[in-house]
Amino acid sequence: MHRMAWDLAARGYNGASLWVIRENARARRFYELLGGAVVAEREDRRAYGVLNEVAYGWRPLDQLRPG
Repeated sequence: MHRMAWDLAARGYNGASLWVIRENARARRFYELLGGAVVAEREDRRAYGVLNEVAYGWRPLDQLRPG
């Protein structure tokens, strides 16, 4: 994640975000430990059901800190 943030910053980006399944507590804790904040929520309807997701974001990228 830190390498990704460094690479994005080097390319001129000042923020990043990603989606994760809301019920994935382990992944959500990981992103929170890295300084991520919930910036959006959505329901993604699929043929086999609904995925409830949350987006974590870092802006500026230097908010992405070691866990």
